[in-house]
Amino acid sequence: MAVASMVLGIAALVLAAFSTMCCACFGGLPALMLGPVAVVFGHTALRQVREPGARERGYGMAVAGLATGYTAIAVALVYLVAMLVLIIIGATCNHGPSFHTEHYI
Repeated sequence: MAVASMVLGIAALVLAAFSTMCCACFGGLPALMLGPVAVVFGHTALRQVREPGARERGYGMAVAGLATGYTAIAVALVYLVAMLVLIIIGATCNHGPSFHTEHYI
């Protein structure tokens, strides 16, 4: 679980960074799907590592998965909020001419 958490967290963070730098058409949605899965796997792995007599190892990988998963979620949410704000600003702007055409007829 720890390895899966770390891999999913890194993938989510890469997708979140890609969507913000390249304005990807998916807009951070893959990061919002993979990030929570990485977080759940990370918490599950931490629980397995901390159990008394546990043979599971990978505390550092579980923490890395949690950190990258939460960071990817935050980056993707900031990106989506920024895109929504820009869409709303663009939709409410007056795109008409800045002069009145009836004066020039």
